[in-house]
Amino acid sequence: MPREKTIPHVLPCRGWSWRGARLACREIAAYLPGERMMHLGVARARLDREMDFPVLFRVYAHEAWMSPGSPDEVMFPPDTEFLVRDVQGLPDGRTALHLEQAIGASAADPERAAEFAAWLPKVARSLPEPDPALERLWDAPFARWARGARKGDAPMVGTVHESEAMDITLMDEGGPLTLPVHAAGHALDGGCRPPRRR
Repeated sequence: MPREKTIPHVLPCRGWSWRGARLACREIAAYLPGERMMHLGVARARLDREMDFPVLFRVYAHEAWMSPGSPDEVMFPPDTEFLVRDVQGLPDGRTALHLEQAIGASAADPERAAEFAAWLPKVARSLPEPDPALERLWDAPFARWARGARKGDAPMVGTVHESEAMDITLMDEGGPLTLPVHAAGHALDGGCRPPRRR
């Protein structure tokens, strides 16, 4: 008698999760507050403690799930759309983004905005080093496709204007020394600032 195929049991998940990334300035600039973005395939995020990634996503789920085999991982349905609610620069040069699953979401919720704001100081301090396996897993783009994108379409990038670039000037014994800001794990010409609201 053939064995029946079993479908892994999944548990519904609603609430906050996080994800890390290493992004170039043009990639960060794609996340404009107010935009509605799509993730091609199944998007994943975490429920455990945040790790020290140059870019941190704080993601609110309305209809996601988690597997008992991976209780710290949240999975979103294929081709989920996300609303970009906020993008903030942290004092150490990292970037924090507030995304919300578009299912069941309409106007921005002031309570969730306050929760995101309260989360920022927690991740602004020292965090544990990222797990190399997690870094490899999250090397792919996250929620950065235009609505209606199909498999094979390139993820979106934004525009970084020279006026938005910045660098750090230090004074040493020989005079001023200009260093490129390392934003999102990349040595850039002057680094980058969070995208401006439309």
